[in-house]
Amino acid sequence: MGRRSILVAAGTVALLLTAHAPWVGRAHARVARQARIDAAQADRAGATDPDRLYDQRRSERDVREALAIWQTRGRLRPDDAESAWKEARAWYWLGAHGSEELPARLAAFGAGAAAARRAAAAAPA
Repeated sequence: MGRRSILVAAGTVALLLTAHAPWVGRAHARVARQARIDAAQADRAGATDPDRLYDQRRSERDVREALAIWQTRGRLRPDDAESAWKEARAWYWLGAHGSEELPARLAAFGAGAAAARRAAAAAPA
């Protein structure tokens, strides 16, 4: 199963859960707030290679730092398909392996699905 298939499956699950579980929206807001905090910390730390951080994944913090960088790149260049799919991959990892409670992990899948849709829309046909 390829990356895109995994992201589509995770996104589908997240969308179904979001429709039937209103607490997922609150958890998504909490996860997004933490990502903004992580982005600010990454900016203060200086230029960091998000690919290296994600590939090594010594801790959840490494994934969150990489995610923050990819999110910043996505905000600066909305048509950047590469940053969007890498953001989706990081969200998926946080949903599958993160230390958060279940609602926040499900919200991470939802955020990953949104990033995957952005990547698919930005990717050349």
